[in-house]
Amino acid sequence: MCGICGFTHDGEEYGAVVERLTAVNDVIHHRGPDGDGIFVDASVALGMRRLAIIDLAGGKQPIANEDGHLVILYNGETYNYRELRQDLIARGHVFSTNCDTEVVLHLYEEYGADCVSHMNGMFAFVIYDKHGKKLFLARDRLGIKPLYYAQNGKQFLFGSELKSLVPLLDAKPEIDMNALGEYLRYLYITGDHCIYKGVQKLRAGHSLTVDVATGTIETTEYWRPTFDPVEKVEPEWREELQHLLTDSVKLRMISDVPLGCFLSGGVDSSCVTALAAKAANHKLQTFSIGFDTESENELPYARDVASHCNTDHSEFIVQADAIQHLPSLVKSFDEPFADPSAVPTYILCRNARKHVTVALSGDGGDELFGGYQWMKSQYFQNRRFGWMPKTGTIGDWDRNQSVMARVGRYMNDVLSTPHDAFLRKQSCFTDAMLQRLMTSEIYDQLNSGDDELAARLQECDGDFNNAMLYQSLRTYLVDDILTKVDRMSMAVSLEVRVPLLDHRIVELAGRIPFDMKIRPDGTTKHILKSTMEHALPAGIFTQRKHGFSIPVHEWFRNELYSFAHDLLTSRSFADSGYFSKRYIEDMLSDHKRGRRDSGYQLWSLVCFQLWREEVYAA
Repeated sequence: MCGICGFTHDGEEYGAVVERLTAVNDVIHHRGPDGDGIFVDASVALGMRRLAIIDLAGGKQPIANEDGHLVILYNGETYNYRELRQDLIARGHVFSTNCDTEVVLHLYEEYGADCVSHMNGMFAFVIYDKHGKKLFLARDRLGIKPLYYAQNGKQFLFGSELKSLVPLLDAKPEIDMNALGEYLRYLYITGDHCIYKGVQKLRAGHSLTVDVATGTIETTEYWRPTFDPVEKVEPEWREELQHLLTDSVKLRMISDVPLGCFLSGGVDSSCVTALAAKAANHKLQTFSIGFDTESENELPYARDVASHCNTDHSEFIVQADAIQHLPSLVKSFDEPFADPSAVPTYILCRNARKHVTVALSGDGGDELFGGYQWMKSQYFQNRRFGWMPKTGTIGDWDRNQSVMARVGRYMNDVLSTPHDAFLRKQSCFTDAMLQRLMTSEIYDQLNSGDDELAARLQECDGDFNNAMLYQSLRTYLVDDILTKVDRMSMAVSLEVRVPLLDHRIVELAGRIPFDMKIRPDGTTKHILKSTMEHALPAGIFTQRKHGFSIPVHEWFRNELYSFAHDLLTSRSFADSGYFSKRYIEDMLSDHKRGRRDSGYQLWSLVCFQLWREEVYAA
């Protein structure tokens, strides 16, 4: 696991280029504390930081091919690199290391841009072709590893994190108001958008080729998930799924450093833990996190799984004083990000890193197999009321907790199309709320682009149930869950691997009919549970889903109220010119009194202000 960065230049003085490259490479030291490497020629400057996982002695980067005309910097892991290496040797390629990075380089030499279709892994990498004077960049199919890029005139810039890219721009970029609108609606920024104008994320499953001389960019989508159900009897699906789950976990246990498992006590992490414990040649280490609020706690279930699988288990508790970490966590994301579960994720990663360098997680199961409660709710609502004429909403009911408001919100869902109801459920601030929250000048700028979530829903036109899964896989998973895990794990130099997001499992899940995921009796993730029921305690599959987030609603009424009030009524917040002071004060007061539940809304504003102070304080 590493961090990469770089830029093109027009024959600048070598020493000056090295100095600039070294400076931006150093700001991502946390992604790779075990070493660094640079490559500089008359056109290109490439830098990387290394977290050594495989071939500790021989995997230093950059790596060149036999004649030196191709150079690679690589962030991630290619799990099938051993079989790929053997095939490439048979084709005449010569290797100087035993690491997966060199395998990817020779794959590119053999197959060109199609190299990515041969790889099973998580990655973001750049290959420089000295002869062709071009850069080839790629991001893994599911977007587990990040990659940002920008053009500054003819100059091309890229980096694993914004903090290594933005300093290379001529001036501090302006905030992209469409991205700000997405953040306030969804708590994260979607697709290829970025908080800064002129900076983009390379989308999951995409590659990018840059002509170094002209700065011309060509982007290609090389993979996307599909949901095209195939009729088979359930035992056949279970057999296929069992085989791929077992193989995926085994592949992701290849490591030359200590490895363990995150174990929340939920279905997904429990399945991964059971398979990893069976495959391990030693007692597996597992790590769980809990909360001082009983309703949010899954620790008892995690203990049951740890005992059942005979793991070396460790637990950590998150309390309200964890807010002390928030400013540094906001800084780690480089742009506004407001999933509150970033806090326990960071604490889990920080404590796990004291014991292991690699951890397996259970992320992805909910998106693939229908695990979220809102999915079940939407599924049943469509079944019950799909026959009713869709007349649209009957007013905005905000987050008021009165009985009338709750009924109004429910009727809005019933009377809206499934797509509109679904998008409303994904919103933190509704459009009506944003009108009251923002100043009129700012509000008018928030809808300047396409809505990413709506666009992804339309790609599964005609099958709303699978569209829910598809949209969640393409947006929420990539831009929230995986972004959170990458930044929080890399902040403490921990590599996190995601077995359920092996692209073969994703493709298999797309072929499994929806009614084997969410059942008419209300069972969620049925096919995953029935496949793994032999390996885990029965109670794991029947418990209520808890999620993985801090109790922000309670904390903002009690321990964190003063912190939020002081920050959101400060002169600095008011001077931003973005928000209505009166609406903020009403939100704080109503939440404190229990009239409205605005926990997530307050959290998003707190995170935005902390980010803004960090970036624009100077």
